[in-house]
Amino acid sequence: MDNFFKKNYGKILLVILFSVLAFVVLHSKTMKDKITEERIVESITLNDKKDSMYFKFVDDDFTYVVYESYGIDFSVFNDLNVNDKVSISFEDGKKVKYHIIYDMTYNGEQLFDVYEYAWVKGASTKEMIGVFCISSALICAIFIPLSYLVKKEINSPDKFIIKAGDNMGKNGNRNTLMLFSILGFSPLAGFIWIIFRYIENEYWHITTSKIVIVSMFLFIAILGIFVCLYEKFEFNGSEYSYRHFYGKKETISLDDISKVEIKRKKMYKIIFYDKLGKEKLKFYDDGTAFTDNVFIPSLQQNNIQIIAEKSTMILDDPEETLRYFESIKDKDEKLSLIYQIAKNECEELNELINSSDMVCDLDYDDTDGEQFYCLRIINKEFTSKNMFFCSLQFDEHWMVVLNDKEEIDATNLSNSEIIELFIKDINEYKAKKK
Repeated sequence: MDNFFKKNYGKILLVILFSVLAFVVLHSKTMKDKITEERIVESITLNDKKDSMYFKFVDDDFTYVVYESYGIDFSVFNDLNVNDKVSISFEDGKKVKYHIIYDMTYNGEQLFDVYEYAWVKGASTKEMIGVFCISSALICAIFIPLSYLVKKEINSPDKFIIKAGDNMGKNGNRNTLMLFSILGFSPLAGFIWIIFRYIENEYWHITTSKIVIVSMFLFIAILGIFVCLYEKFEFNGSEYSYRHFYGKKETISLDDISKVEIKRKKMYKIIFYDKLGKEKLKFYDDGTAFTDNVFIPSLQQNNIQIIAEKSTMILDDPEETLRYFESIKDKDEKLSLIYQIAKNECEELNELINSSDMVCDLDYDDTDGEQFYCLRIINKEFTSKNMFFCSLQFDEHWMVVLNDKEEIDATNLSNSEIIELFIKDINEYKAKKK
């Protein structure tokens, strides 16, 4: 039972939330009780732009309004003049800009009565929101058993299938489908309810704006559901493929890949090049391709060259960063040194780093083809008051950067000489602090 709630607590909370909202909305009053009182007309103002008419009455600080859209013909006020006495009905409320007049009587003749129309207008909105909440609760409830009936693919660097909605957590694609279903079908259910109410009651109305809004949400939902089900990025062990939502499928075999380039601006752009240097597979991505942390490891595992910025590759996991450095360390012995220091394999330096309350920070960048590698040893709390760093980095050539000192050309320095420089620099920093 605990596992059931742990797996579905998000959906259960949404079911409860939408159910409570439905109860609150459907049991709220559509309109306040109306008050009927006599007034003496002080002024009448017509606003053609808003199809409305405003009334001010003697000894009354409020402004009152009637709307032509409520079915009121303004010609009924032709014989009404300043200082005339009328009887009006309106909602009681002090925190409103205008009081809406629902009926008016003058000289014993009722000029208009739109109370039922106004009540139905408020009720239609209330019931549409209520049906939306009920439908949303049902959709969330339906997706609970689906989490058991439809199993998520188990992805690994050897084989994976990543679908368009997989970036939303462990059960990403199903969560995305649920949200699109709520987005599209809950408004549709509310609109269908309004249609039935319209058929049975002449005062219920279907506005063009409602049709447009519901159609827009439904179109977005259907498109989103289709993309979630159809579009996917796949590696079957021998080839990578990408099936675009518009039907095109691009494929490249493992043996034909020369390199993979990953660029990032607002979106990721992932390009697979063949042995001839031509683009063979290309797609734009919002970060979903990196779901489950299997894409980059699969490239590394198959010794495929990666051209990308570290941040682009989403190497937030230190272990994953180390695996990346390990995969490229054959390019230069100093990359091997970076890997060894970060993995705490340099015993004397490692003991000094730990005793000095310091940490290793790794970075890799590839901007305009210029590769940049860097290992920094810094304070755990790297602030302006507690600032120390020494680093081994590559930018055109290898350099050792020591704390408060000039850069040292490390191209011809051996690994042991670089470690000695780090140890000396850390000890000098410790001595100054004392």
